[in-house]
Amino acid sequence: MPAFAFGVAATTLVGQNLGAKDPERAERSAYAALKNGTLWMVVMGVAFLIWREQLVRLFATDPDVWQPSEMCLTFIAFGQPLLAVSVVLASALRGAGDTRATLVMTFAGIWIMRVGLGYLLGIVLGLGLFGMWIAWFSDFAVRAVLVALRFRTGHWRRCAF
Repeated sequence: MPAFAFGVAATTLVGQNLGAKDPERAERSAYAALKNGTLWMVVMGVAFLIWREQLVRLFATDPDVWQPSEMCLTFIAFGQPLLAVSVVLASALRGAGDTRATLVMTFAGIWIMRVGLGYLLGIVLGLGLFGMWIAWFSDFAVRAVLVALRFRTGHWRRCAF
């Protein structure tokens, strides 16, 4: 949830500053939201990693569920910075009006990486839950790289205004 909160801030600040004809401030605002969002998500990731056993046992009483759940929390922990980059910078792009690019990246990430790769790894190759989580992680890794590259081009500065 913090990534989405910083994403909303990035959307608003980028749109507002581009509307005020100040693209440099829009860029600084996006990077400030990214920095703070990533910091918060890293802290959460560390907490998920350190206290994964306690968190799982808080919600699950079945010992058969503990190990796979702890594995899921490990993926979630390491995915937090990637989630922050992909959500915050995609939101900044949307605030600038660069919505088609974010739609394509999100669509490709979910349907190709998460669903397609998840099916391949989890079902076809028999990796099960582990394979599905590799696909989840891969989705956010690829989206984080694509969104960061798109943002760095500066094309978004000319989209809405």
